[in-house]
Amino acid sequence: MIPYLFKVSIAIAIIYIIYIGLLKNLTFLRLNRWYLLMGLLFSFLIPMATYWITFSVDAYYSYNFTPIQLSESAIGEKASHISWYKILMIVYWAGFLISLLRLGYGLFSLNAMIKKRNPLMALGNHIYSIPNSEQAFSYFGNIYLGNEIDETDLQTIIHHEKVHIAELHFIDLLFVECASVMLWFNPFIYGYKNEIKTLHEYLADRASCFLQSKSKYCTLLLNAISSYQEQVLTNSFYSSQIKKRIKMLTKKQSKQSMILRYLLIIPILLAIVFMYSCQFDQDESGMAKTNYIEESIPANEVYKIVPHMPMFPGCIDEMSCHTELLNYIYKNIKYPEDAKKNGLEGTAVVQFIVTKDGRVVNAEIVRDISNMFGDVVLKMVYGMNNLNQKWTPGRNEAGKPINVMMKIPVKFKLE
Repeated sequence: MIPYLFKVSIAIAIIYIIYIGLLKNLTFLRLNRWYLLMGLLFSFLIPMATYWITFSVDAYYSYNFTPIQLSESAIGEKASHISWYKILMIVYWAGFLISLLRLGYGLFSLNAMIKKRNPLMALGNHIYSIPNSEQAFSYFGNIYLGNEIDETDLQTIIHHEKVHIAELHFIDLLFVECASVMLWFNPFIYGYKNEIKTLHEYLADRASCFLQSKSKYCTLLLNAISSYQEQVLTNSFYSSQIKKRIKMLTKKQSKQSMILRYLLIIPILLAIVFMYSCQFDQDESGMAKTNYIEESIPANEVYKIVPHMPMFPGCIDEMSCHTELLNYIYKNIKYPEDAKKNGLEGTAVVQFIVTKDGRVVNAEIVRDISNMFGDVVLKMVYGMNNLNQKWTPGRNEAGKPINVMMKIPVKFKLE
């Protein structure tokens, strides 16, 4: 989970930096909103997608050994180290819980204030008055107005909040609040959330200033500075970004040619996808370099499903084959020291060919996400060629020895 969240955080940081550097000051407000929302969704999905792709490749082979689990005690070693990964998980979940409690407290405070509401039927449906308040905000389809707001400003404020409701800004806020709870450790997510809220106000300001002159609307914003009090999951008319809002409202429209900046984003996003995909490829290719025996065997001469599968040296049937293989693995694998020090657990899947003369060739690691266990598994597999006996080769229906591809998943677990 930690590696996944780390990848999400990197993607969010890149997307946020691009926005600040290239897009933030443009007046294409709707494009900016969708860029930030799709960028956030992209950040969560891309690492997950590469994870799915990795597993779908492995599922292609139909003959696999059942996963073999190796703990330190099974290998003959005892854990005597601090699991830094477990410490990281504890710290993460502690921060997650604190962030969740903070969000819950904000919602509780907001609902406590909303309970005091009084309907303002004269102003329209879903509009409520809040006693002893100067605040104005929308929350899940309802508009809340402090009873101390100047009545001459009400229609402008109501129109402003209706824009938030009509454009479903509360869904954006819900999405980014959930993301900030999950990624509480990432400083970029807080800037990300702030930019989305600011964009909401820009959009509502642009739609609302048509009811009166821009100068009068800006005066209304300036007079509202002292009334700001942020509430969770709300779009507030009296936001803390008053100066930015006035500046954007009075800014000259960006040139249409500036839209080309959005096209520059495409290769950057593709680079992120490539970076994550390449990491899996690097894991596999890096491990493949440790192969000891490579033979050029035509693909049509390698079988995956055969009537008689290969058997481990010294076995007489499939049951004893599995037992002997387990014993061999337990004796010939040591839990990697680096993995122990970092508290890492994981599964390494090795793929190899048992040739028609019983040798093991073309072994490679097809999955080792942590990149810690592949080397020891490869050494174990190639060590089979040093045994007194060879594998009993697989045979076809005619009983003729053939080359067979095998796959063994080895799970490493700390105790």
